[in-house]
Amino acid sequence: MHRSHIALLAGLTALAGCGYTGPITFSPPPSQFAVSVPPEAADRVQNYTYARVTTTLNGVPVTGAVCGLRSTEIDSGFVTPAVIDLPVYHRPPPPATLSCTYLDHQASRLVHAKQVAEIKGDPRPRSFEMIVSLLSNAVADALDFWTYAARNEEIVIELAD
Repeated sequence: MHRSHIALLAGLTALAGCGYTGPITFSPPPSQFAVSVPPEAADRVQNYTYARVTTTLNGVPVTGAVCGLRSTEIDSGFVTPAVIDLPVYHRPPPPATLSCTYLDHQASRLVHAKQVAEIKGDPRPRSFEMIVSLLSNAVADALDFWTYAARNEEIVIELAD
C-alpha cells in the first residue's frame, strides 16, 4: 500500500471520529433518575445518554405512575413523567422490561437495545456531510455501542383499561 493511501485512510478515520453525532451526551437534564448497573456489567458501560418516559391512560397523559426498567444489566426506578439515564454499552445488552403501575392500571413491554450508529440529519447526495456521516457511522459501528433509546427519545407507556 502506498504512503499516500495510508495517509488518506488515516485522515478519513480522523474525520469520521470528529464527525460522529450519535446519541451520547455529557449533560443530561437535571430532572433525571439515576440507574443502577450491576458490577459485572459496569465495565461495558462507556457513557450515558437519556430518554423521556411518559405514561398515558386511554390516550390521556397521567403523572405519578411508578415505573421500572430492569434486566440483568440495568435497574432503574422512577415516577412519570421522567427523564432517565440510560447506559451506553460496548456490545448489546439483553432486552429490558419497562413496567409501569398507576392506581389499578399496569403495563409493561420489552425494550430491545439499539445500536448507537445512525445517520443524523438529511445530508445531500454526494455532499461532504454525507461522506462524513457515512464514515462516522462506520466508526460508531466498529466501536459496537448500544443503548435502550436514542438521546432524548420519548417513550410512551399506555396504561389502557
